Amino acid sequence: RVFRTIASNPDLPGVQLTPNEVKGTSFTDDLNKRYKNEFFYSVVALDTSLNISEESIRVGATMPDVTPPLAPFIKDIKISATSVKLEWLPGTDEDLQSFQLYRSENKESGWQMIAADLGATSTSHLDENIETGKKYYYRLQSTDDAGNASEFSEIFAAKPWKVATAETPESFD
Repeated sequence: RVFRTIASNPDLPGVQLTPNEVKGTSFTDDLNKRYKNEFFYSVVALDTSLNISEESIRVGATMPDVTPPLAPFIKDIKISATSVKLEWLPGTDEDLQSFQLYRSENKESGWQMIAADLGATSTSHLDENIETGKKYYYRLQSTDDAGNASEFSEIFAAKPWKVATAETPESFD
């Protein structure tokens, strides 16, 4: 018989998962992929005279994290002649690892990662590797500590502008 619990302490009871004895040497426990707990399993053996063995040592197992973080939300873009500053809302996922910022000159393709490891608490990035008058597209992605990547944020466009300069007249004659 197979038992499961969230406690490694053998004094705390486990829940019996198998109503009958298991034939063979393996058992599969189907759990919801969102479970993050560490689970502990133990077995007891039953002989042909129905004698029950002592509980085995509990063995721990953790479900793999397969849930990606939420897609980031870019809240503002500030454009100048020499830079584009992107600002986004803080991530809310407990296991958020980092943000990655992508840029392209074409909304449909050609995306290049321009910032690979923006920390989990970062909320902005200043892109100064730009050309004035050229249109750029940006999108953001987040990654958790299990390596799961979020969907991309909405795409934002920016076109750094030229600063016009005027000469100051020496006189108004």
